[in-house]
Amino acid sequence: MPRPITGETPLARLRVEAGMSQIQLAQRLGTVSEPGIHRWETGRTRPSVDILPRLAATLGVSLESLVHAIVETPRRQE
Repeated sequence: MPRPITGETPLARLRVEAGMSQIQLAQRLGTVSEPGIHRWETGRTRPSVDILPRLAATLGVSLESLVHAIVETPRRQE
């Protein structure tokens, strides 16, 4: 079941501001699954450096804004 559009972390807020759900973002990126997007937004993992330019373009933000949101998203240990 798709997760709802929420903006609970800085990275999630960028996605919400772009008007996308996690599954929509995953589909637009094409190389990341919806659970992968969820793990980024909850701080379990971080996007790889090679996807950052495409992720920033897809979200309609600068690379600097994207990196800031990633750094500001709290890391979660499990």
